[in-house]
Amino acid sequence: MTNIPIITNWGVITDLDIYDLDSDGKNEIIITRSGGRKGSFDYFYNGWRIQIVQINNRTAVDKTDLYMENYIYEPKTPNNQEWIPWMRFDNYDDNGRIDFISTKGSTLPFLRWELRNGKLIRIN
Repeated sequence: MTNIPIITNWGVITDLDIYDLDSDGKNEIIITRSGGRKGSFDYFYNGWRIQIVQINNRTAVDKTDLYMENYIYEPKTPNNQEWIPWMRFDNYDDNGRIDFISTKGSTLPFLRWELRNGKLIRIN
């Protein structure tokens, strides 16, 4: 068993994806989170944040900054329900590159990152 790093105020995990972002033969864990503050429902399921974790010798290390850009959305108003239910990897635009895309399910618009040289670059 390995514990993933906690992110304060982002306690709701809505999706987990697995992908080898850096092509080293070991998968990274990509975690989609939403707001969840202990003892408060004001920001519960509010906003989103992506976390990327690498497992090394059963130790989970947060590598989000290394593998992704623009990975957080913090809404200004509580309870606006703009959160990501699910994500997936796909070649969305058929250009030969892998994309990390959201599936529609809340008031949030479609989101897409393209994998370029081991980093997920925000497209929209």
